[in-house]
Amino acid sequence: MYEVFAIRYAEATLPLSVCFDGISDPMPHPISYFIWVIRGQGRVIVVDTGFGRDIAAARGRAWNFAPHDGLRYLGVDPARVETVVMTHLHYDHSGNSAAYPNAQFLIQAGEMAFCTGPAMQDAAQAHHYAPENIAEFVGLLHAGRMHLMQDGEEIAPGITGHIITGHTDGQQVLRVQSDAGPVVLASDALHYYASIREGRAFTVNTGPALKLAGYARLRGLAGGSDRIISGHDPEVMRLWPQTAGHPDIRLVSVDPVAPLDSAAPFLSQQGG
Repeated sequence: MYEVFAIRYAEATLPLSVCFDGISDPMPHPISYFIWVIRGQGRVIVVDTGFGRDIAAARGRAWNFAPHDGLRYLGVDPARVETVVMTHLHYDHSGNSAAYPNAQFLIQAGEMAFCTGPAMQDAAQAHHYAPENIAEFVGLLHAGRMHLMQDGEEIAPGITGHIITGHTDGQQVLRVQSDAGPVVLASDALHYYASIREGRAFTVNTGPALKLAGYARLRGLAGGSDRIISGHDPEVMRLWPQTAGHPDIRLVSVDPVAPLDSAAPFLSQQGG
């Protein structure tokens, strides 16, 4: 089976009101930015590509290191990676594609249609995409280096991609078989564990009801909340063990070291 790693490459603070729909409190709340690596069965698969220094500066994010540099702590040379799976193409997931010159990129067909279609006439949706990144992915498509996926498609034996709409129309999660059982890389289908526990969507969505409905599907795919890896919650760093000798890398294909129900914050205690 597979090992799955989370690499935190950047951090920031956002108002709590941005992180949870229906919350008016402006108090600062932390957010982490990850890419993921799946390793096993003779394969290395990178999930998402993160953003670079320029985007970090423009959007006020603390950029710890280039996301692909984190791969080297796992003994992975980005130039030799053959498969990169994109969960969606928001700016914080889709930069640095040039770091993988020999990779085939896999993305849901619905996401390419969403980020190049009429939805981008809505400034609120377009704000979360970097046009230069989208142009690179269109180039990859025309160069024959992109595979457009369908919901439930097998990426490799024991790894499947599943569309969960609500954040974008083509957002996908990955279900990965590990020795400990199925692991679901939720990406932005679940920003924070408090969201799934307390039923509050992240504010960047195509419809809060769709976003909330996705949480039930996440649980079904994972067989329980303890198998869901959040896309942005700093609690990932507390709940899973450090590995590869690096403080920003976690092995997330093992049991968490604490119950996910203990993950902060409890919004009912935040004045929301």
